[in-house]
Formats: sequence, C-alpha cells, structure tokens
Amino acid sequence: MNLKERIEAAISNGEILEIKYFGGSTPGKQRSIAPVKIEGNKLKARCLVTNIVKTFSLDKISFSDGEDVYEASKNVVEQLIRQSFENIEDLYINYKPIFEKKGWFVKLDNSESLSLHSYFKNGNPKKSSDVSIFYDEFSEQMIYDLEKEDFITEKTKKQKPWCVMAKGETTRNYANLHHCIETFIDFSEKLSPNNNS
Repeated sequence: MNLKERIEAAISNGEILEIKYFGGSTPGKQRSIAPVKIEGNKLKARCLVTNIVKTFSLDKISFSDGEDVYEASKNVVEQLIRQSFENIEDLYINYKPIFEKKGWFVKLDNSESLSLHSYFKNGNPKKSSDVSIFYDEFSEQMIYDLEKEDFITEKTKKQKPWCVMAKGETTRNYANLHHCIETFIDFSEKLSPNNNS
C-alpha cells in the first residue's frame, strides 16, 4: 500500500497517523495527524498538537514507521532527510528502519560510527561491515626523531574528518557531515543485500 492509499484508508477509518513532514517550519519532525481529505497532491489533516486543520504536501510526507514514501516524491523526501541530521546518532535513529528494510543489519558504535552489515545464510549478521560512516579527527604519522634516535607518532588534525568506507569502493573523506551522509546512503542503496535477492 503506497502513502496515498494508506492515507485514504485512514480517512475512511478515522485513523490517527504518525508521520514525518519534511516541510513547514520544523522539517523532519514527527507529527500526529487526523487526515480529512486529499485534494490532488495536498492533504488536509488536523494537527493533533495545535488542533488546527493544516495542508500538507504529499511529496514531503513519510511515515514514522519507515514505510515507503509517496513514490512520485521519494527523491525529494530523501534529499530533505539527508540534510536534516546533526550527527551520526540522528542518522541511526531516523534512518534505521529504512536501512533494515533494504536488508541491512545496522550497528551504532559510541555515537561516532555507524555500520551496515549483510547477513550470512544462517541469518546472523557478518562481523565486517559492508558500508560504514565515522568521524576520525586526527591522522597519525610515524617520524624518526634524530635526537631521541627513535620513531615518534605525530598527530595532525584532518581537514576532512568525516569518512565513508564501502566494500569495492574508494574510501571518501569529507569536511561536511551532510555530504558524507549522502555518500553513505548512496552506498547503502547501491550495495543493498536486497539488490541480490
């Protein structure tokens, strides 16, 4: 059932929907709505927080449970989703159901690293990741110190500390988290285990 059909069913049943709306003053925020009617590409629905009937653009709606977004607008919504994350943990919280739907086991390590793993035939996730995103602030370099007559490690702050690694792909580094997330999501789609099914 696509987004439009699901909303029409909710209108018929008087159902309350939990959505994420990627428009208005707080894009990406979860909202509880009571849909009233669909007019073309617009939805009239009562916002349960303000108790006001508002107009929502269908191409900016996704369900909070990770169900598919309206097909005609999937790319628009995904672009808005990608731009709304403040850190890797936000990506994990908001995108985990989407990654899982694409066949990934999703692992968050210490809020600074997120990895996607395929599964063995027995259903267990593999230990090595297929796609990962992480923050790596410093690079280390071994330098020979003539005075000490020994090697020392020198740390240098990276200009591009955000990193994406994927099997069979060149490692990419970025100064900006949002660009890094875009590449991570692109790799997650390209290498999705569901592509092989």
